[in-house]
Amino acid sequence: MTPIGWFKKDWGAVLAKAESVLSEGDPVHALELALKAARKVDADLAPRARELVTRARAAVVDSVIAKADAAEAEGDWEDAADWLSAAVEQVGDEWRARELEARREALLARADEERSPFVADPDIAMEGQADEGLEEAHYEALVEMLRADVRPGWSGRPEAFRRAVVELNEGRAAEALAVFDELAASEGEDAALRFERGRARLATGDTGGAVEDLEAAWESLGDEPLEASGALSAPALWAEAAMEIRGAEEVARRLEPLAEPERGGPEVCLAYAAALLSTGRVDEARSHLESVGRRLPKDPRFPRLLAAVLTQAGEAPRAIALLEAAIAPSCAGGSCGRPPKDLATLRALAALHLGGDGEPDRARELLALVAQERRGRLAAPDYDLLARYYEAAGDEAAAGEARAEAERLQSTGELESAPPPALATSGRVL
Repeated sequence: MTPIGWFKKDWGAVLAKAESVLSEGDPVHALELALKAARKVDADLAPRARELVTRARAAVVDSVIAKADAAEAEGDWEDAADWLSAAVEQVGDEWRARELEARREALLARADEERSPFVADPDIAMEGQADEGLEEAHYEALVEMLRADVRPGWSGRPEAFRRAVVELNEGRAAEALAVFDELAASEGEDAALRFERGRARLATGDTGGAVEDLEAAWESLGDEPLEASGALSAPALWAEAAMEIRGAEEVARRLEPLAEPERGGPEVCLAYAAALLSTGRVDEARSHLESVGRRLPKDPRFPRLLAAVLTQAGEAPRAIALLEAAIAPSCAGGSCGRPPKDLATLRALAALHLGGDGEPDRARELLALVAQERRGRLAAPDYDLLARYYEAAGDEAAAGEARAEAERLQSTGELESAPPPALATSGRVL
């Protein structure tokens, strides 16, 4: 061994140390070690290092959010907000970061209310004004996400409107819709109200009313997404409602000029691809998905839909390769790190591996990633896949137990559960 070799760092040992530290409950130290190793390891150890960086970073975020939860439970709003700021710095998911930021702003608003000289009894602020402050902060955070040119339409709105928008974004669409209907009857309709009422109608199954509202909002608000990520788009939401009412042909025709692969918003491009598939224009949809997927490599929906098209065309091996690449680590821009895990993609890929053209053991690994992302718990679709894995492995008893757990979750309405003891024994499950 050369003298230089004597001083060469054993990065495999560093990774082992990081894994040990992580298992012992020190994710911050583990992340430091993993990041250091990721910058130095050779090609053989690079995937292991990147995977460990992702796990350690996720553990750091979970740890910090737990500290924020504890501080909030004790009424220390500013301390909780500080912890959430640290979480935002580490989280890789843009939407999760925005949610955490909105929560942080709400906590700071609550802290400001408790300091207000106009409140004599802090308990009164806790019982009444604090809740209003949280809603107001949440609403303002949502408005801040909008494009500057449309933001005035959501500013200065009555309290009922603001509360209804927050309710809609928290999943209480029926309650929000009742408020929007009252406002429309008493104050008239404008683009912002019609857009929000259209979203609420779509969420509650009133596709006809949603088409009318969203079409009117589209004319006033324009073709472009309403916020930077592209998730809120009047034409895309209109398309979702219009597929049932107007038909896929009209949807494809109206979206075509907006869905150019080089510049179209993600929601519009996805809706256009769905319309093409519904009209039988499979080759056009395939080409469109490939082009948009190259432009938006971090959006998992495009490779997932393309994989479904490839599978239907009898090209399952290519679909598997596509989804494996979609969940693989990325070093684009010189920064190595795995993107946030997309559970739908992991499940779709696991199903493909169990379909006869893949490797069943790889499906087990993917389900292990799902369980890791869900803190050791699985949903009914995961247990169905687990049952298929055990069938492929020849373990009928375990397959029956997994299938029974899937049926139990479906019958009880529970969203998820930890694997039963019989499936959680070492060497038999994830």
